Amino acid sequence: MKAMAKILCVTLAALLAASAAACGNGAASSQAPVSNQGASGEKVTKYDPPITMSWAAVTSAVQQFKDGDTYENNIWSRKYLDELGIQLEVAFAADGSTGAYNDKLNMQLAAGDLPDIVHTYQYELFKQAYDAGYAADITDVYANYASDYLLECQKKYPDSFAYTSFDGRLHGISFFNNNDAGSIVLWIRDDWLEKSGKSAPKTMEELYELAKWFTFNDPDGNGKDDTYGLGLNKNLTVDQATIFGLIGGFGVPGDDIYYRGANGKLTYTYLEPGMKDALGFLHRLYADGILDPEFTVKDSPEIEADIASGKLGMAFGRQWGTWLPWNLALQNEDVVSHAYPIPAAEGYQPKLGLANNAGGEIFFVNAKFPYPEAFILMSNVFSDTYNINMTPEVSAIYADDEQYRFSPIVLNEPQEPVWGPILWDAMEKRDSSQLPARLLNHYTRVMAFEDGTDRGSEAYGLWGQYSIGGSVAICLDYVKNGMTISNIIGTKQPETRNEYRSILEDMTRQMFTDIIRDGNTERFEDYKTSWLAAGGQEILDELDSLYPAE
Repeated sequence: MKAMAKILCVTLAALLAASAAACGNGAASSQAPVSNQGASGEKVTKYDPPITMSWAAVTSAVQQFKDGDTYENNIWSRKYLDELGIQLEVAFAADGSTGAYNDKLNMQLAAGDLPDIVHTYQYELFKQAYDAGYAADITDVYANYASDYLLECQKKYPDSFAYTSFDGRLHGISFFNNNDAGSIVLWIRDDWLEKSGKSAPKTMEELYELAKWFTFNDPDGNGKDDTYGLGLNKNLTVDQATIFGLIGGFGVPGDDIYYRGANGKLTYTYLEPGMKDALGFLHRLYADGILDPEFTVKDSPEIEADIASGKLGMAFGRQWGTWLPWNLALQNEDVVSHAYPIPAAEGYQPKLGLANNAGGEIFFVNAKFPYPEAFILMSNVFSDTYNINMTPEVSAIYADDEQYRFSPIVLNEPQEPVWGPILWDAMEKRDSSQLPARLLNHYTRVMAFEDGTDRGSEAYGLWGQYSIGGSVAICLDYVKNGMTISNIIGTKQPETRNEYRSILEDMTRQMFTDIIRDGNTERFEDYKTSWLAAGGQEILDELDSLYPAE
């Protein structure tokens, strides 16, 4: 494939006509990009004079501003202005890990005041924006302005494009998905594990014993009773230190998924029989002082603070844990943490839940914005830099320290399932000569972390994922060994789920928290009855209609 800059040898009149046809609200763009000669000799498009485009920034604790950069003036905003004539303006910035960003975006939607570019983690918000006429139809501008690379992605990942389409018309772009590497692993600090003299746990009883040792044997050596063996987030199913990995060891495929069980009937994660035993095990950890008794008030930032201050020995989390939160232990104490497979409870076959490939973060352009093609041109520039030509040198500028977050549009290919095996082959041979640019960056960083020449956040993040036997390999082994179950919900979204979701989530969180604290697992049967009566059965019935058994 050639680079993203698409040759646009067209007249100004033709550009105006294409823009008019592509605008989601039927209005023609009052200005179209003009053609200028690019450094590579290709024709590229650029607005002259520049246009202004607003966006909302998702903030992150590990994101770093460099050389006086801001959300409005940074490496990506300057690139878009220089190459495309697009001046970015920040509508608002909010924390993505606490719910603040989602809350603010919902308020903006209710007020009819969305930014020109919208980034959302919530399909429900995207659907509401579409229903209200705010999500522009970008079918034609994508066809006319997308680079060859993005046009190929549309063919390679049809589920992702179906996810953001209505009646066959494209209204946004989501991550290009293959979720095989999207499972949960167990993260453990190397220093505490080595000090304990134990091996990484393969059973839940071994996990209990290791967590107990971490709690009561002063693993940090400060003479104080101030450590805990296993982290748990107050939200239980959100962000860091969730229950997903633990319940997976009891045969419950976590991550809030709907699927057909062994009997062919639709069911839901928390209705599985193993959930009762998992809650009982969590109560045992809580009653024995192995879980922090204050877990009920600790969300992700507090979990991250405990890891950063050396108070927490292990937690279940995503395979990208060396990016966050375990990078904090490396930064503060130079402590490395490893990923391990989830332990199995006695009598259970571990199960992990996977998201449907039709899903993920969504980016769309406000239908009120008069230049919808600008959204596609920015997607081209981002993909050209981040997905096609990402060398170590380019990564240091545009990706490291989460610099990619300064771009209003972030389009990732499903790197881990495809790249992992290629990288491991090169690592085993100690030969990177056949690797493409982006994989060479990963290879170089992983090997540099292993030989101690690069202890930076980028090297550590990639090492945790892509080292031989790292978190990505563990997740792909889950799939290979038949331990994963995918969410049945794909492009067809049940209206009842949107209607009842918050009620059911609150009910689940409260009931499970109470059981963890008081140990009355008999109430689990009451929970299942209440969940079905409070809208759960309606969701299952609608899903049965949307996704009938074959």
